[in-house]
Amino acid sequence: MESRQITKKDFDQFYEMEKAFAKDNKRIVKEKIFQYDIIKSDCKKDFLKRVSAKNGYFFVIEDNNVFVGYIYGIVLNLPKGYGAKEMGYINKLYTNKNYRNKGVASKLVGDYLKFLKRENVLHCTIDVSVDNINAFEIYKHYGFKPYEYKMLKELK
Repeated sequence: MESRQITKKDFDQFYEMEKAFAKDNKRIVKEKIFQYDIIKSDCKKDFLKRVSAKNGYFFVIEDNNVFVGYIYGIVLNLPKGYGAKEMGYINKLYTNKNYRNKGVASKLVGDYLKFLKRENVLHCTIDVSVDNINAFEIYKHYGFKPYEYKMLKELK
C-alpha cells in the first residue's frame, strides 16, 4: 500500500470522499455546529488551494485506482519566541469505511511524520473531536498526546 501526491485531476474522487467524510462527521460528532454539508464549488476552491500550497502535504492511498484514504497536512511557521520555527499540522485525514482497521490511516500518518522529519520539522499537531475515539487512538499510537482542551458554549 503506497501513498502518492494528489493532483488537480483527482478532484472528482476527492469530492466523493469529502461527501463521505461529512456524512461520517455528522454520525460521529455530536455538536451540530461542527456538522456540515459539502458544497461542490467551495470544495473545489479549497481542493485547488491545497493542491498548490507550497507548505502543504496532500497525499492519497488508492486501491485499483480508487481513493481509499487521504491526508492533508501543512507546515506552519510559528511566531518568534516559540520553542520551534515550524510545526506540522494534520488538517484532514479520512479513510473509506471499507478500508478502516487495515492500516490506511496509519500509513498516511506515518508517511506524513516521515516527511516532516526529512524537512527538519520536529513537532506535529492535530485537532481531534472528543467524539472521535478511533482517530484519537490512531494518533496516540503515533505518540500524539493531548496538550490543550478547546471548550464550546452555546449562547442562547
